[in-house]
Amino acid sequence: MGVAIPASATTTGIGIWEPLFIGGPERELYAGLHRSGAPAPCLGVLLVPPLFHELPRSRRLLAEVASGLAASGLPSLRFDFFGTGDSAGDSEECNFASMCADIEMALRTLCAETGVRRIAVLAWRGGSMPLLASSKSDPRTVVSVLWEPILDGAAWLAELERLDAAERTAGSRAHQTEAEDGIAGQLMGVAVSKRLRRDIGTACVPDSPTRVPHWIVARPDSALLRSADRTFMLPADAPTFGDGVRMDQALFMSPSLQPVIGQLAGALLEMS
Repeated sequence: MGVAIPASATTTGIGIWEPLFIGGPERELYAGLHRSGAPAPCLGVLLVPPLFHELPRSRRLLAEVASGLAASGLPSLRFDFFGTGDSAGDSEECNFASMCADIEMALRTLCAETGVRRIAVLAWRGGSMPLLASSKSDPRTVVSVLWEPILDGAAWLAELERLDAAERTAGSRAHQTEAEDGIAGQLMGVAVSKRLRRDIGTACVPDSPTRVPHWIVARPDSALLRSADRTFMLPADAPTFGDGVRMDQALFMSPSLQPVIGQLAGALLEMS
């Protein structure tokens, strides 16, 4: 449960939030609901997490972003995909199709719990891929916000395999022996199904990937910004997902990132 510290759009921290298990006993997803103080909010934000080792590293950052959005009047829901994080399920059951089903379940939960009628989907990194690969968009979704999205799945998969090999050969001899033996089906310490590898390896999103307006959150030199309907520039000290592989290298809200979240919240409120 989040600590009972009032949050605002201009302070760093995690406000009060509610842990939930959604989806029923056969497909139980862990979620965190950040309610807003608005009496009748019209727009909510669904936070789609990054994948693999980037999920545990970014938990606090996602919670801080969700708290900032909620403090601005936008109820927000974050969740773990089935077979990942604190959700139920075996990792062999996790693929793009299951992720799309999870996004739909989380979207329905956000609407049911808060009464919002319109949704902004905020997806991080690899979490953008199943969202963009989906053949349909929910009519309640008014905008997709992509935070440094992975658009070339094959290139990202190759990079993860390189990092995985480097990580397994670092450190003690025992660790090196483990690397030589190999761990079938694992990537960055996470079991990955063949289907998910195939989904990622064949994912390549065109320049205009969504049927709803799409905004990009990225660094000023990112080529992604050219294809966006609206852009939000990350400051130089913003947490960098690709700067480490160890889970103890947690990502936090930096002071100069707070105004960016405020700008994003303001833009979303204009749509509500």
